[in-house]
Amino acid sequence: MMLARLFGVALIAVLLAMPAAARDVRLVLQQTKAAAGGAAVDGLKAVRITYRLRQSGLEGTGTTLTDVVGGRVVTRFQLGPITGAEGFDGKRAWLQDQAGIVTVPEGADWRAQSVSAQYRQALGYWFPARATRANVNIRLQLFRQRIKEALEIAPDGGLPFELWFDAQTKMLDRVIEVGASETRTTIYEDYRPVGGLMVAHRIRSSNAAAAFGAERVVTKVEVNPSFDESAFAAPAAPRQDFAFAKSKRASVLPFRFVNNHIYVDAKLNGLTYALLIDSGAANVITPTVARALRLGSVGSAQVKGAGEFTEHAAFTRVAHVGLGDVRLKNQLFAVVPLEKLGEVEGVPFHGILGYEIFKRFIVRIDYAGRTVTLSDVATWRAEGTGAAVPFVFNGTVPEVEGEIGGIAATFDVDTGSRASIGLNSPFVQKHALRARFKPSIDAVTGWGLGGPTRGTVARAERIRLGAVTVPNVVVDMSLQRLGALTHTAPAGSIGSGLLRRFIVTFDYPRQRIYLLAQPGGATRDAYDRSGLWINQGPGGFRIDAVADGSPAARAGLREGDVVVAVDGRPWGRLLLNDVRDLLRDGLPGTVVRLTVRNGGATREVALTLRDLI
Repeated sequence: MMLARLFGVALIAVLLAMPAAARDVRLVLQQTKAAAGGAAVDGLKAVRITYRLRQSGLEGTGTTLTDVVGGRVVTRFQLGPITGAEGFDGKRAWLQDQAGIVTVPEGADWRAQSVSAQYRQALGYWFPARATRANVNIRLQLFRQRIKEALEIAPDGGLPFELWFDAQTKMLDRVIEVGASETRTTIYEDYRPVGGLMVAHRIRSSNAAAAFGAERVVTKVEVNPSFDESAFAAPAAPRQDFAFAKSKRASVLPFRFVNNHIYVDAKLNGLTYALLIDSGAANVITPTVARALRLGSVGSAQVKGAGEFTEHAAFTRVAHVGLGDVRLKNQLFAVVPLEKLGEVEGVPFHGILGYEIFKRFIVRIDYAGRTVTLSDVATWRAEGTGAAVPFVFNGTVPEVEGEIGGIAATFDVDTGSRASIGLNSPFVQKHALRARFKPSIDAVTGWGLGGPTRGTVARAERIRLGAVTVPNVVVDMSLQRLGALTHTAPAGSIGSGLLRRFIVTFDYPRQRIYLLAQPGGATRDAYDRSGLWINQGPGGFRIDAVADGSPAARAGLREGDVVVAVDGRPWGRLLLNDVRDLLRDGLPGTVVRLTVRNGGATREVALTLRDLI
């Protein structure tokens, strides 16, 4: 018995070490096709599956129709309070949200995802003529004491992915695809015969962390069903779920600019809350707000931000949302425990108005005038709005082409980011930008969903967005190891730190952002001159980070200190945002006197501001 075990282990080791040329890809493809149904696979034109769906702590149903010859697909689902659809019409992918609004994502790696998905849906590994050309290699993979025949497939213009077939049964076991933002794994189980085919009746999908998974349990399989060619097309625009006040075609909302963030008053079921306008997010309210509105919530999803941690989210619907002269009805909101962001902002944090607002209206942000204007798409005109910068959608976020340091780059446009430009760590490393942009300093550069973010901060002479050139811009080069700032595409994001130089108009229907320079506006970004990151605590402004070699470090300030007075003014009479502005905008050489408490001891500190970059 021991010799048999040793011989088995040795044989597996030899097999795994064999060069790819010794393993016949053609033979594996023939065997796997035969196991899947052989002649029945040759006669397969389309398949429709109906299933029970479990995702994000919710349960529902869905259907997926696949045109196997053309590689087209459409999925429609209902999951608790969420309904939606997604598809590929043969040329482009589309997403339909819970309100019926369609987005065509083409930014980041979405186009490449579509190419690879079409290849798989058309069974391009068995029928190469149906899909783009692809390089196909094979290796043996030992997984949980079973050997898998792993096909490594790289379609032209697509994302490389792997198909794992069980070496014994020859059935497809899983698909693994490494994307710009995550590694996606789909596992196929419980194969049953249907019309001469072997069809998986349990399909599980997740990312690498297994934190964002879904399960489909198939209840019905239709082989070669009849279908209308229009089934795969993006749906038409839905009926409006909003209305302007009588005779109005725009709603002008004053906003408060806090920590480079835009807060407007919104009425949720008649109660007023200040919500952040964020083109990089979706609608969110906190559990505190949900309780005040007596709203129930369902589900248990996980959401990610720029930091390294995730938060749990549930879902609810708000019957009425009022934004000045416009009213929206039956709006879906995620419920996420973000109350702690009040410590970061220095004001109570109630939630976010995200892409759902941008998709319904022309959104004009006048940073100098402190107004957000929501205009009717049908009657709005672009005259006098400035230079047009075209964009594509990265999911639901606008993504523009540009350049930094002479290097072509793409950027998400994110009004919820306080930075001017944030560069993702893979882009920074690929182009060795820390050596290019000097002087620089490593520091905590932001704090949000997922906790603190750290980066190397420097200054770029200019950047380009479309045809618009912006001089003297502060650049935050991410040092993160997890979270959104580690995505390989796009290069990074543009935030309100830069956008505040302009009157910015978002035109999602025509996929344009208009930039109108502010008369007398800033031509040089300011950056913190203290080396401190402070948040609001129960007894003052808590120091949560001190940059090495900064004025704060030289003055002896350290993490855990609490600032209880600034230039003799007690912290309770100050706004956190105003203190941050003082530390950023105070002229070099300005002495800021801080009264600091740590434990039971209080001391006076003289902090001399200076340029750090």
